[in-house]
Amino acid sequence: MARAILTALRHGANVINISAGRMSGTGTAGMHLNDAIRLCARSGVLVVAAAGNDGCDCHQVPAALPEVLAVGATDGRGDPVGFSNWGDAYRKSGVLAPGTDILGARAGGGTTAMSGTSFATPIAAGVAALLMAKQIEGGGKPDGRAVLAAILDGADACDLALRGNCARHLAGALNVAGALRRIAGDARVPPKAAPAFRSTLLGLGQGSAIMDEQHGSVSMAPQGDAPHASIEALAASLKAMEGMMGELSRTFASLRPSGVAQAARPEPATSIEAEPLPPRADVALRPSGRRSILRSSAARDGELLLPSACCDACAAREARQLVFALGKLGYDFGTEARMDSIQSQMSTIAAADRIAFPSGSASASNPLDLVKFLQTPQGEPASPAITWTLNLNETAIYAIQPEGYYVKDTYQFLVRTLEEQTRSALDAAAAAAPPNATGKGKQPPKQEPATPAIERLSLPGVISGETHLMNGLVVPSVQPALAGMFTWRTEDLVKALENYTPPSPPPKPERGDIPFDPRQGLGTFLNRIYEELRNVGLAPQDRALNFAATNAYQASDIFVKLRGRNIHIEKFEVVRSPVMRPDSDCWDVKMIFYNPAGPTTSPREVYFFTVDVSDVVPVAIGTPRHWTMY
Repeated sequence: MARAILTALRHGANVINISAGRMSGTGTAGMHLNDAIRLCARSGVLVVAAAGNDGCDCHQVPAALPEVLAVGATDGRGDPVGFSNWGDAYRKSGVLAPGTDILGARAGGGTTAMSGTSFATPIAAGVAALLMAKQIEGGGKPDGRAVLAAILDGADACDLALRGNCARHLAGALNVAGALRRIAGDARVPPKAAPAFRSTLLGLGQGSAIMDEQHGSVSMAPQGDAPHASIEALAASLKAMEGMMGELSRTFASLRPSGVAQAARPEPATSIEAEPLPPRADVALRPSGRRSILRSSAARDGELLLPSACCDACAAREARQLVFALGKLGYDFGTEARMDSIQSQMSTIAAADRIAFPSGSASASNPLDLVKFLQTPQGEPASPAITWTLNLNETAIYAIQPEGYYVKDTYQFLVRTLEEQTRSALDAAAAAAPPNATGKGKQPPKQEPATPAIERLSLPGVISGETHLMNGLVVPSVQPALAGMFTWRTEDLVKALENYTPPSPPPKPERGDIPFDPRQGLGTFLNRIYEELRNVGLAPQDRALNFAATNAYQASDIFVKLRGRNIHIEKFEVVRSPVMRPDSDCWDVKMIFYNPAGPTTSPREVYFFTVDVSDVVPVAIGTPRHWTMY
């Protein structure tokens, strides 16, 4: 799902509809999905997701994430449907929309009426697109955050006096007119409570529409509940429906994907007959629709959906998802049987080789024992049988699966990295441990300074599939590029600045100044990327940021130039480069500095360098540049 969201972003989507999800007891998602959703929020893209059909006070992700508009379902009377989920997260950022007997396409041709929050979600997504069209008409840009706020603020709140319990009503019922007024900046009209048995959104096959003349909104009268409705009233309702639908049609017709020209008139639709696949029990994501006859199937070879005008090179580029992630190396066995098999081989070798294994035994869960085993001629062929992982916060986020010409070299690099990472960590732990008790008059043994543990491993590559781990976690598989795999210690990078010679001598500090220390600046820069801005390296700006932490030369050059000045780093950001080479994907990594003596009056100094992330291994373009911002 995260890859699908990133693909939609890459193609210029402003609203992303997700009629699917996964149950979550805590209402939180994994790192990949969290990163994708947060990137949407930062980019002004609104994600609209189904609340789920379990009929409980429970959450489904991504709908439960705070940046997402969650959508529950109502029936023809405007009441929440029994199967529609509710919960604390939904009450903050969720609305109700019609979700029963919604007319939709049927596999094999024709239409059918379906029910579920999956079918309420596109209605809310369509309203969000309408609101963005209004933003464009007003001379602005589509702003997902403003649209989310307008929909939530304009929703018809549940009337506790009438309902008695409003928990299932989320933040309220979707009100198109109320949201339109708020997106236009009309805050004079307060949100009105939803009357009983009414929905303020035009019904789709659910009943007759009645115009609310006072507020200009459209509500639904339940079928069979208005026996005295006159022909004139029905005619007026239909006319009101026709007017609103005409406005919606004209507005949606003006929407165009960014960078895509007006399409030619489409050819007549061709009926496609597809045999539905049987449902799989091992699929974690499931449609939120209820009693749906639709089935999803995996794409066959050659069925990758691409823009119709895309060339072969474009198709090849779109077919792969690049990764540049940072983390620590780990390993897994996939299954208990695989672990037992490797343990058996290790025990046999350990019993015969008392030099490498003095105790005559070895454990597959001990990294150093595993390294010794893999470095023997008998154990080296077992390297591919182990699932090598990249870990972030002690959690595996990728499985490393070398392929191609440099397979052997890559496995040898992984074994060496695991050995060095483990030994240096053990050395640091031993140096930090208290000395052993000594006899009277004896001096405790002198502790050698600890070798800092390898802190990071860079992993550039291409997503090649997914891998199951022993704990049941399923992570993306990455085909790595050995040329861009490096290990390092932050302390070594910072110490390297001592050998840098500034282009000009630093200025003399004045009284009260705090001279800038490039070592501290670089350490802060790297640690903020590692900790505060940690990510899984899928989005292009995240790959650029991670590469900047790997190739610290560019940042070091900036920090050395600022040595001795009364200036400090305020923030840094990654923005798309306005000028780039053909077929490139360039991003500017900006660092903004301020003078602490006058944080509000002194100008900001901006330093930046450019990173091209169009290839598997990113590359820095040019030298760092600088300007002053007043």
